[in-house]
Amino acid sequence: KSNKYCLIHHNFDLTMQMLPTNDSEEAMEVTRATAAFTYDYMLASYGEENIKFDKEKALFEILMKSKTFAINDEKTEGWKFIEAKEDAHAILKNILPDSVFSNE
Repeated sequence: KSNKYCLIHHNFDLTMQMLPTNDSEEAMEVTRATAAFTYDYMLASYGEENIKFDKEKALFEILMKSKTFAINDEKTEGWKFIEAKEDAHAILKNILPDSVFSNE
């Protein structure tokens, strides 16, 4: 029919630097400790191959990979987008055709 669905793979680079609250070495040490804790979270979320971490500068470079479903059907005006997260597939399979999931 006139319904259109698409799975979009996209990537982007994110640079993030944590900054201390003031110019003291003590504040920088707190920032480095916070960054190290955050690095552990980032590893679990994005994988070691997608993160570069400079502990001394509290600087992250992250390659973020994502998938999005694009939907244009007779019920919507224009394209709508839904992030294609694995944990949402059970719900999304109730509203999207199976063929959309075949290229994941």
